Amino acid sequence: MVFVNGCFWHMHDGCKYAVLPQSNADYWIPKLQANRERDEANRKNLEQSGWRVITIWEYEQK
Repeated sequence: MVFVNGCFWHMHDGCKYAVLPQSNADYWIPKLQANRERDEANRKNLEQSGWRVITIWEYEQK
């Protein structure tokens, strides 16, 4: 399984494209954290089902 993730939407650690907006943090922080938690749960479930999971990040395509 291959995921192609946007660095902002999936909060790629240490990436210059994964910067939190300075406005409306009460909205963005929980939303982006939920995306990361969902990604981790999906990865774990797929791996437990025997899939090999690869993530390609947005910046790798530029």
